[in-house]
Amino acid sequence: MSAPALLPSDTLSFSPASPDSLETVRIELTVQADTDGETVFLFPEAWGPDENLGQLVWNRAVFDAATGAALPAEIDENRVIVSAVPDQILKLSYDIRQDYQGLPQWGVQRTPGMRPVLQPTYASLIGHTILPSVEGRDPELRVTFTGFPLGAAFSQPTPSGTSAPIALSTAQDSLYAFGAYRFGETDTGVRTAILGEWTLPDADIAFTTSSVLSLAGEAFEDAAFDQYFLAVTPLPDLPEGSSVIGTGLTESFLLLATRNADPENLTHTITHEILHEWITRRMGQTDEATDPARMWFTEGFTEYYTQLTLLGSGETSLEEFLQNMNALWAEYEASPVNTMPAGDLIDHIWDSRETERLPYQRGAMLALHWDTLARAEGRSLDDAIAALLDRAETIRETGEAPLLPDDAIHAAVETVIGPRFEADLATYIQGGAKIPLTALTLPDCLSVESRPEAPSRLVLVPGADRAVCRATLAGPFARQAR
Repeated sequence: MSAPALLPSDTLSFSPASPDSLETVRIELTVQADTDGETVFLFPEAWGPDENLGQLVWNRAVFDAATGAALPAEIDENRVIVSAVPDQILKLSYDIRQDYQGLPQWGVQRTPGMRPVLQPTYASLIGHTILPSVEGRDPELRVTFTGFPLGAAFSQPTPSGTSAPIALSTAQDSLYAFGAYRFGETDTGVRTAILGEWTLPDADIAFTTSSVLSLAGEAFEDAAFDQYFLAVTPLPDLPEGSSVIGTGLTESFLLLATRNADPENLTHTITHEILHEWITRRMGQTDEATDPARMWFTEGFTEYYTQLTLLGSGETSLEEFLQNMNALWAEYEASPVNTMPAGDLIDHIWDSRETERLPYQRGAMLALHWDTLARAEGRSLDDAIAALLDRAETIRETGEAPLLPDDAIHAAVETVIGPRFEADLATYIQGGAKIPLTALTLPDCLSVESRPEAPSRLVLVPGADRAVCRATLAGPFARQAR
């Protein structure tokens, strides 16, 4: 028997365990051993809505990459400890399989499709749920795909099946699509992997993604993405209605939806989730434990900019923009929790649909108000977003990972709005007072219409020029109207 071929160090390879099925995917992580003689691989036990991730992992073993000889290793539920001489090349090999039968199902997985999906003809994986860390370091490696006859893609380009060197943490914060997807690429650097048929054509999915990246990059003065990856995977059908869910990862986004989701919902979700690349992914890491208390910013501002982007790109008309903002207001007006202080959301954000939606509603309506105030002084909320992005970039240039504390958010927004911001923040967000629609400062082309026995609503001022009003509202997001 000939000796095994010498494998390069620092690689992460994916391959189907069987040539005719993707129900089991083999992963091999090849890295140099730690210099202290002991290398520890830490497997994830939980991520997002998913727990007990160790149930997905099978057949863990460690080999000398140069000789193929098995190495002794201490293996428990989420750790593999290997004793090896410094700089020895280690290959950690294991298989990933579903820990449930058949397709994802509502009520079986918390969010069907976030947990790894491995079916005979396709597989959808999020790195956080399947990839270990190397304790004490974050090695750079190349991601490789072999043996996927129908195709494979992940959050970074893989010409000839191999990526440029990336950090293991980036591979973890990545999305992987294998098998029966339709893989595509645009001349704007947007790559797609779309499974199944949808009410929104593939070309429109790619166009919306490209448009949002371009518009937001211009408006926030941060054109950060030369490439981007979007995967679309079906959710199981619901007895009634539809569902669209998304999660953003490094330079990528996973869209999960029931096949009957309407085009407007798909477009809205793509737009909203990609805007999270700026608000707040590129701004820096927030304190996850207290994130619900600042969702007025992270989700409310993102929802406001979603509406501006859809309006400016031509995906929605001025009338539809007003309908969308009024729908947010009507939900807020009728919500039984609309006076809950932001701090209380830390413990109650997932109690109900109403608590989950409150910061979206409150933050988006206040963002319209604050943006109008800022524009009256020759500034805009865009300037606050750009300042937070610049702050993060300055920190990155020092070699540190940026953090995004609340005082930085407050300072950036107050700079463009003035003292009214702190007063509104204390009253409506931190104190939880109900926002009167009539208390919001609006562009000259909009006014509030009060109706008996119905929520007040935003309306176009009689005689106002629709085109001018659209341009006023959308600002820089109107530059590339479709």
